[in-house]
Amino acid sequence: MNWIAASLAGVAGLVLLALVLVVTVTLWPRENPFRAQGLTAEQQRAIELKNGVVFDQIYPFRDTHFVTGDGARIAARLFGPDTAANVIVLVHGIGAAGDRWNNPAGLLSTTAKTQVVAVDLRGHNNSSGTRYDVDHFGQYEDDLAEVITFLGTARPDARIWLAGHSMGGGIALRYALKRDRPRLSGYLLFAPYFGPGPTEPKTPQPDSPLHIDRLRITGLIAFNAMGLEAFNHLHVAHLNLPPEYPSYTFRAIASGLPMPPQTAEDGLAAMEGNVIIVAGDEDAAVNTAGYAEVAAPFSHVEVKILPGHGHDSFLNDRKTHDLVAAFLNGSLNVGDRSPHEAQATHGPEKEILAGN
Repeated sequence: MNWIAASLAGVAGLVLLALVLVVTVTLWPRENPFRAQGLTAEQQRAIELKNGVVFDQIYPFRDTHFVTGDGARIAARLFGPDTAANVIVLVHGIGAAGDRWNNPAGLLSTTAKTQVVAVDLRGHNNSSGTRYDVDHFGQYEDDLAEVITFLGTARPDARIWLAGHSMGGGIALRYALKRDRPRLSGYLLFAPYFGPGPTEPKTPQPDSPLHIDRLRITGLIAFNAMGLEAFNHLHVAHLNLPPEYPSYTFRAIASGLPMPPQTAEDGLAAMEGNVIIVAGDEDAAVNTAGYAEVAAPFSHVEVKILPGHGHDSFLNDRKTHDLVAAFLNGSLNVGDRSPHEAQATHGPEKEILAGN
């Protein structure tokens, strides 16, 4: 029987060693990898302009805000008339709130004849809250549910849609999976972040402006699986931005996409109405060729890939908003079956749109 005891002791030792390694990897102090050589605001702006971001404040808008149940102030900019038949709630991605959305939101509003409500997520830009943090997992979609409830009450005749870019698309997936939420007419996903799977880049993005601490994230996921939530405030995502920009906490990043065991496919299946995914074929942050694979089981999902565009530039191309206009008015051919029926039939068409 001594060999049994020895074997058990050996297994226990290995488990203990594994736990020590996980704890060490997760809790070992980190430095922001960009802190020493972080870009100045001018350098970052020049890079974003090169990548197709438009900062010119061309379109008129009205500032507004929504107050949540916990007293937080969610800032937003309204584009287009209050009488528009369609209202689009537009959610930004990581570190991308503010002025950069004037041109995309204005183009979307004027081209598709909609009202666009461009929100600043909690902890971003003009919204209240700790910068790049949330109080609990899922607070982004909780805030959106309150915003959409208010809009639905104020405009009971309007069709309300949820749109998200990059991490904002991941938040839209989480919203669809949320219980007891206001229902929507459909979803618009712009280069959405789906997490691990076919849409992950096949090679690391050179000179990426974002550093993700995957080891720490893995450790914190393991901690949370064991019910240990005391370290969710730790930073796991760092932007190559001026020092005054903080890093994202695990709570915030984990609130930006479905977390295991939920997947992007689960989010798409939960989305009511029709869904359109639009992205550029030169996106270095996302493998856009993978969208068709993820969306294939769902005939209520349409995938459109614009040639010659990266992660941001397609947002400022009128072709994108022409697509959205056709999607909203029903002239774009998208299946209208429920997600459950769609899984039993065929997937969406992937179309490469020719440029001018």
